[in-house]
Amino acid sequence: MAIKKYHRNIDQPDYVSRSQIKQEAQSIKQLAIRLVELTDAKLALLPLSETSLKGLQDFKKMTSNLARKRHLMYVAKCLRKEDQEAIESSLDGNLFKPKSEPSADLTTDKAPSIIDSLVGQDSSKIEAVIESLLNDYPNIQRQTLRQLVRNINNAKDEKKKQSNKTKLCHYLGEHLVGDDVG
Repeated sequence: MAIKKYHRNIDQPDYVSRSQIKQEAQSIKQLAIRLVELTDAKLALLPLSETSLKGLQDFKKMTSNLARKRHLMYVAKCLRKEDQEAIESSLDGNLFKPKSEPSADLTTDKAPSIIDSLVGQDSSKIEAVIESLLNDYPNIQRQTLRQLVRNINNAKDEKKKQSNKTKLCHYLGEHLVGDDVG
């Protein structure tokens, strides 16, 4: 699926129109957008070169919209050299679930027990649970986890408390599932 050079002579057998070249470039850009949404653990499972992997990781660090747009084009350029069919088949397989939905096993087994052990406890018990989570799952961010727990404990009404519990469940689902896969 590499982009071919534009030829002016329509009679040649390897003729590729400009619109076909643009469509191929757009499909590579869409693939880059799909890859940017994956976690680092899931990206490591894909058949990507070091350059493409580094570009995808650098994209996540950028905050400026223009810089992200420009860097996305760079990632797409790096992906032109990759085997897009292999990457897309890995993405379309059952290896990856959407980022925003935690695993069903996690939701029914691990997450509620972890959330219950974090919510409504005194600070020393919360710290002990956070420490054990960090030891078991090193890609969990301590500050983010503490902030989510604090938001749940400080919520005034039940609706905000439930919303924050959902956020914590998604966060745990994303990071605990990411460690189980990678």
